[in-house]
Amino acid sequence: MTHKVLILFSLIIAFNVVMSSPKRGCSDNLNKLAIANNYLGLNLYHLLVKGSSGNVFFSPLSISTAFGILYAGAKGNTAKQLRCALGYNAAKLKSSEVPLAFNRFLNIVIPQNQSPNPEYILYLANELLLAENFNVNPDYKNQVQNLFRAYIEEVDFENNSAQIVEQINNFVEKETHEKIKQLISELSKSTLFFIVNAIYFKGSWKTQFETENTKSENFYNDGSNSKAKKVPLMHLTSKFPYASDGDLQAVELPYKGYKGDNVSMIVILPKERGGLDRLEKSITPEKIQEIQKQMYATEVTVTLPKFSIEYQRTLNSDFKALGATAMFNSGSADFSGITPQKGVYVSEVVHKAVVVVNEEGSEAAAVTGVGATATAVIEPQEFTADHPFIFAIMENQYKFILFMGRVNEL
Repeated sequence: MTHKVLILFSLIIAFNVVMSSPKRGCSDNLNKLAIANNYLGLNLYHLLVKGSSGNVFFSPLSISTAFGILYAGAKGNTAKQLRCALGYNAAKLKSSEVPLAFNRFLNIVIPQNQSPNPEYILYLANELLLAENFNVNPDYKNQVQNLFRAYIEEVDFENNSAQIVEQINNFVEKETHEKIKQLISELSKSTLFFIVNAIYFKGSWKTQFETENTKSENFYNDGSNSKAKKVPLMHLTSKFPYASDGDLQAVELPYKGYKGDNVSMIVILPKERGGLDRLEKSITPEKIQEIQKQMYATEVTVTLPKFSIEYQRTLNSDFKALGATAMFNSGSADFSGITPQKGVYVSEVVHKAVVVVNEEGSEAAAVTGVGATATAVIEPQEFTADHPFIFAIMENQYKFILFMGRVNEL
């Protein structure tokens, strides 16, 4: 008999982080985990936008975290394929270091018991539901509970699937502050193992847009003059990290941090209205790092649309395209680190994300750019995002891409 493992992700984009002084060694692992996270994120981005003209929004961090929990119990060829797909090979992150690196990330970047701050909310929750009488290795269970801070509960999938669906959706609704109210509509009675990761962020811009400066103006959908549509465009002139390189511009909009400017939103804009496709083909983690290094603080007149994106996708085919095929096959999946039971495999990987961006800030994400401050008196740089663009929310110390997406049509 075969058994299914169901993995789902739920999140909203908008992020701000808290930093403490990391220990050496642990810091190296965090840097490696950031490289792996960004490697996965950009590879997924290319797959999500391929053949689609719609908006895209997702959280590499959420996907990385949930798969970190799964990877901790993978063995053999299943683990080998996941190491490659999740970027651990690219980052030279040892398998034994993965749970410890995630634990360090949770303790440094998303510490528990933060002081209340109405302008800053960041929360991450992991939940692991196990079928009753499912034989789980105690070491794995302890690792997930202690290192990934996961809530673990035994449930009766076979007889109470409808109630468990409701329980999962209630968990998601609560942890995302009602931004995502339903993640799933049904569950297979043969489900044995269910992972949910929920991320919620709400942050205020460090420099806010004034609502009276928001005007109804053209946004050129798909980069086409014939598809122009009147939408609310926000306007602001202030000092921001800015870069202009070849056929693109980039600006960094920091959020009010819990301790400093821990997270920002980077907007990467092709200079040509129809240049998104070319930009997307060239975008890599290294390209984003290069853009950040080129940034310098200067006066920028920013024009940015108000927008919201709700995005959901089943990621099975995407992970297969990344080479992680064995985990979906009951005959080849090896999760013997989780259970001695044979025939356990992943049936579905679902990801859902919501982002809202307006004058006050974002309900959902955030990067940083450090450069030379301009000393001469110059005219403000013009950054007019009235056509399709890429945006990323990044943590600033270790350079994690927390969320990313594109706005192609409004």
